[in-house]
Amino acid sequence: MKIEEGRHAIIEMVSQPQFIKVVLITTKGSRHRRKEKLGKLSFSLKGAIGHPYGTVFEVESHQLSPKQQNDDQISSLVEMGNLERGADNRDLQDDTMHQRLSSTQIYAMKKDGTKREEVIKHIVASSDTYKKKTEFSQAKYLERKKRQHLTDIRFLKPTLRTLWRVYNQKAPVKICYIREDTLAMLFLRANLQVGGRYLMLETCNGLIAAGIIQRIGGHGSLVQLHTGNQPPQAGVEVLDLSPEARKVVLHFPISAVSNLVSSFSTHDPELHLHVEDTENHQGHPKNKTSQPAKRTVGTTSVEGHSADSKGDGDLPSSRRRVDALRQAQCNQSMAPQESKTSSCREQAALELLKGNFDALVIVARYRPCPLVRTLFQLIAPSRPVVIFHQFREALIECISELRGRATDIEIKESFMREYQVLPQRTHPMNNTTTCSGFLLTATTLANPNSTFDLTQDSPLAKQSKF
Repeated sequence: MKIEEGRHAIIEMVSQPQFIKVVLITTKGSRHRRKEKLGKLSFSLKGAIGHPYGTVFEVESHQLSPKQQNDDQISSLVEMGNLERGADNRDLQDDTMHQRLSSTQIYAMKKDGTKREEVIKHIVASSDTYKKKTEFSQAKYLERKKRQHLTDIRFLKPTLRTLWRVYNQKAPVKICYIREDTLAMLFLRANLQVGGRYLMLETCNGLIAAGIIQRIGGHGSLVQLHTGNQPPQAGVEVLDLSPEARKVVLHFPISAVSNLVSSFSTHDPELHLHVEDTENHQGHPKNKTSQPAKRTVGTTSVEGHSADSKGDGDLPSSRRRVDALRQAQCNQSMAPQESKTSSCREQAALELLKGNFDALVIVARYRPCPLVRTLFQLIAPSRPVVIFHQFREALIECISELRGRATDIEIKESFMREYQVLPQRTHPMNNTTTCSGFLLTATTLANPNSTFDLTQDSPLAKQSKF
């Protein structure tokens, strides 16, 4: 896949991978005239358009020029066999007298257009003590010179892993300090499948939402609950997902959920059956003589029909909810959309009223126990509940809420250590993360008083036999 205009890319320095960022490839407007900065380098992105992802560019005079992927000529400068001869560094002096090239001469070579690899070769040849160093010391010396003089930039395709690298390097607090192995375990235990319906709340700049959207493949639905006016969508935008894949995402404010899901507290089995019936008869209300009546659920306002002239107050609560749901679906298919945001909220409200979600995923900085208490009744039986939090005490509080309503409740802490694998010096890296938070997983149980359809012919009942 090639780098195209209008798409995102992730750039990193080859010699210093800790310098990594997300950029938008464009040749129009003020962003085209502005140069991107990465570390001490500044360059224009125009030279990268048309090249495949993974290409390494060399920065020269603020311009990008593709670099041929040949053998590493600098690493070949390491002389083998010093250790077998018993060489060590005890007689070396840490000063600048052993280097015959001055900084002025090195700067002049760079200004004349000399390749950076050739500059490093000249520095090595001008060193009086390089050949006296051990093999290990020579390798460290060359790596240090690469960081000082090389200007190689690599363009990476935005993926969930590379996006996590950017967030983890720049601001891990924005992704709740979640580590890549914990992120993989979260998606695994959520049992994400194509065509599933999922309920999710996150405060990770859209990283969790982007991963779920990729895995359901544009089929199914994802209701993303959020705080504030807008949900976090930075991760979804960076991955450049197709419009078909992004259509499955519906946003709904968490402040309005408690009023909306209160309809499930009555445990009326007729509600779920009427919701399924309205899916097959959208836009065709059966009661033609009914009078319109308006009902507000949280921040979502829908219009319903009453059965007679006495008003909604004389009808059962389940019947009023069914009428409001039918009329909301009718208005959604027939009336023009007032705004994109209100339409998305109406669709999300309909999905929440249907319930029977296939999984509940929570990755947030807030206390998850009140969220679990409110959202648990929207999950179908025998479905996973996955909650991530930085602190274990917040998840222990959820166990008492889930006890009796879920099984296989576990709190897990993953551990991962990065190792340096080199001849005669393989050891774990010193700079590593000690903790990546905790993951609570559980499986919901069927409630005999719930509103779910457990008839003999329902797909849910067939699955429950196993």
